[in-house]
Amino acid sequence: MKRWTSLLVLALVFAVGAGVAEAKGNKGDKPGKVGKKDHDAVSGKVVSSTATSITIQKGGKKGMEVTVTVDANTQYKGVASATDLQPGMRVTVTPSTGTATKVVVHEKGDKGKGGKKKDA
Repeated sequence: MKRWTSLLVLALVFAVGAGVAEAKGNKGDKPGKVGKKDHDAVSGKVVSSTATSITIQKGGKKGMEVTVTVDANTQYKGVASATDLQPGMRVTVTPSTGTATKVVVHEKGDKGKGGKKKDA
């Protein structure tokens, strides 16, 4: 009887330990949880924009240009639509390829993607 009790306790300890490990492993998989940084985003200056696309120059004056498609489902912060974007505006577009889901316009001096604003 003592042997069965020991085996039962041991099995219970392993089951609880596995459950805790599983719970900790899925910590970052919470739906709706947005991380501090968007790793699938592109930031840079607007080169041009139309009602259906935004062309961004990333990496400074000699950086490469990226064109991202926008549609009616794209959300904007800082402007109402892609046609309101002006060349030279700093933006972050998510995701960096395909159809954009979010476009954020940064104020002058805001570096975007976690940068701090300069004091005025």
